[in-house]
Parts: sequence; C-alpha cells; structure tokens
Amino acid sequence: MVAQYCASNSLSFTVCGKRDNTKADEFKFFEESIGSLPWSFKPRTSTYSTYEIANAAKIVVSIDSTVGQEFLARGKRVALMSGRTQSADPVGLAQVRDTNFGYPLDLSPTGKFWTNQATATELARILDYLEVVTDEEWATEIAPYNESLMAYQPGNPVFRKLLLDLGLTLNDGVESDA
Repeated sequence: MVAQYCASNSLSFTVCGKRDNTKADEFKFFEESIGSLPWSFKPRTSTYSTYEIANAAKIVVSIDSTVGQEFLARGKRVALMSGRTQSADPVGLAQVRDTNFGYPLDLSPTGKFWTNQATATELARILDYLEVVTDEEWATEIAPYNESLMAYQPGNPVFRKLLLDLGLTLNDGVESDA
C-alpha cells in the first residue's frame, strides 16, 4: 500500500529493516510484497540506524511501533497504521485492543494521523493530510497526544532520576546519593 501511494505521488519509499544484512528473509518479504514498484531497503546497521533514516524522512509510516510514537513525540510527521490484527477472527479481534493506536488510551479508531484500519483508503487519507499540513498546524494537532502517549524528554531526566533514586549506577558514571 505505501509503495503504491508513493509511486502514484512521485515520492520515494524506503523500508527501514528491523534486522541487519545477515537476515535476507526480511528483504525478501518486502521484495515479494512490493513487487516492481520503486523502493529501497535499508537494513539495520547499528543501534541507531533506524532513527537516523527516519529522522531524515519527510514522513514516517509506522505500524504498531514505539519508533513511530517516539518520532511523533519529537514532532515528526508520522502516519500510524495500527492494523496488524485486521485479518484475525472478528470475535477475537474485539477483545484484542492493545494494537489500537494509543492503547491503553481510549481513542477514536481514526484520527488525522492514525487509523486502526490499515486500508489503502485510510493510508491515502493520512498521507494526503501529512503532505499538506503546515508545521504550525502539525504541532498543534499532535500536542494533545504527546504527553499521554510518549513524552519527549531529552536526556530522559525523569527516568534517570528514578534509576538514581533506586541506587543504580548509570553508564555515564552518574551515581545517586542514596
């Protein structure tokens, strides 16, 4: 779906691999799924390579991934497509909510930048919006969600304080007074 949208709208499409070059199955999966449409594949080359690639992108498309929510918290334009369980049994699916965007928050199944129904129509709706929304409008749109989903706190001061208060030594050598 994403490759087709990108091809139809003269956009480049890059898949950020979850695994390194030694896992050819991942590339093969995408190659078979995308077919002859134009795309590129970037395997994971380091702990941060996914972040580096996504940071350079104009728009990030993510499925049920904390990476997508992390980039949303940083203000990046992110299309969140939570639809992995769509093909599952409808009765069982009604009980599985943890793949819905924003879970455990009780959000609408669709929003300007997310959907729980990963269809071509929903993808186009979201990407069309992300293509035209201004930076100011985008910042206003995502502000209500960021604190409750995944707050961006450079340096993780709250988490670091918690670790230090527990008497743990951090990698940078900072120790607590406990």
